[in-house]
Amino acid sequence: MMNITRGGGLPDMYVGTFSQALMDEANKEGWFVVSMKHDWNRIFGFETQKDRQMCFG
Repeated sequence: MMNITRGGGLPDMYVGTFSQALMDEANKEGWFVVSMKHDWNRIFGFETQKDRQMCFG
C-alpha cells in the first residue's frame, strides 16, 4: 500500500484500506460499498475477455 500525506490538517491515509469506522459510516449513511476485488465482474459484467485483454494485457 502507498502512504499518502494529505494537506489541510487531514490525517495520513493508506491507499487501499477501508477501516471499520468507514464501513460503519457507510452503513449509517446508506452508502453502497463495493469491493473491486470481489465485485469487479458483477459491476463490469458487460466487458468481454477481449476487452480486458486490451486494457490489461
